[in-house]
Amino acid sequence: MRRVGLVLTLLVVFAVSVAAFPTPPGYDEYVQEVVFGTEFGVKASVMTTWDKTLRWYLEGASWDQREAVVGTLEWLDTYAVNLSIVEVSTKAAADLVVYVCPQGAYPDRAYISETGADGFTLLWTQGPRITRASVWLNSAMTAQRAQRVVREELFQALGFCGDSSKARISITSKVDVSVQEYQKLDQLVLILAYAPARPAVCTRKDFLAFSELIFANAKVRGE
Repeated sequence: MRRVGLVLTLLVVFAVSVAAFPTPPGYDEYVQEVVFGTEFGVKASVMTTWDKTLRWYLEGASWDQREAVVGTLEWLDTYAVNLSIVEVSTKAAADLVVYVCPQGAYPDRAYISETGADGFTLLWTQGPRITRASVWLNSAMTAQRAQRVVREELFQALGFCGDSSKARISITSKVDVSVQEYQKLDQLVLILAYAPARPAVCTRKDFLAFSELIFANAKVRGE
């Protein structure tokens, strides 16, 4: 109940802060690019998310790198109400495996299309469900660089695969890559994508309609 209460409170705060708008500025474009897009330009017809439980395993990380991954997943778990993110002790039991290693040692390196990348996320899906994910983090990254890359890649591992070419203030932004923290649009999409009341199968039109309904209800609560 604490997490549900937190989400309702956040939705009220978001709605009050944009009281003149049915949806926050830039929200529709963000949803199109980040939720229903990919880094390769392919548009998804339905939203893809995990259902109920995400079991994760970390391989090859130093103590500091582990702290960064654990802290990020704990933050994501707080806002993704309809999802439980739990660490498991073996790779075989994991749905999401996070590898911290040189690019040449990443098991799924054949899928990496960007040279010079410091992170990569690969998802396997079945309809609207994510069934498996693999994340690579470059072990040679500086601590400052890793702050953004860890947050961006783990955010993508929850189904938000696209980069935003328009939203300047977002962990997914291609406009301002100096952003190190999750921003309002990132938080809001995460909350709504994993809200208990969201329809199980969502096209972009469905998700925007659901979002507008939540914003309207939150606005009434906040006024």
